[in-house]
Amino acid sequence: MPGDAEPLRAALNEAFADDAFFHEATPGSFAAFYLGSAHFDPSLWLLARDGDEVAGFALAFPQAAGDPTLGWIESFGVRRRWRRRGLGSALLHLTFRALLERGLRRVGLGVDAKNETGAVDLYRRAGMRTVRRRDNWVLDVSKQTA
Repeated sequence: MPGDAEPLRAALNEAFADDAFFHEATPGSFAAFYLGSAHFDPSLWLLARDGDEVAGFALAFPQAAGDPTLGWIESFGVRRRWRRRGLGSALLHLTFRALLERGLRRVGLGVDAKNETGAVDLYRRAGMRTVRRRDNWVLDVSKQTA
């Protein structure tokens, strides 16, 4: 896993670059948020490779928000040139199986409902369903006047 951190971080940044809420994962923020998580378990991180490149990834954790019965896919993505080839579906189902083998019967993830990469349709085809929606609010304070 140590040698995978930088290629994975680059793949994550590319996969989410078009997302409205995208913030680049710097080496420091990647290490803190992902590798530094109390629930980090590299055996639940699946990387799909094409030669030396990371084509897709599923970064799962064995629990979410303190719920020991719910496995959580924190980040899931397929880089643009590998999309629409079945890679996302394969990664998703392998992640479901890995979490089930840990005794988890439910798996969750978060997604932008307006995601145009096909992710929402992929999750529906895999049998997932929406259980909650929430709004994100943004203010550009640099355009505010006193």
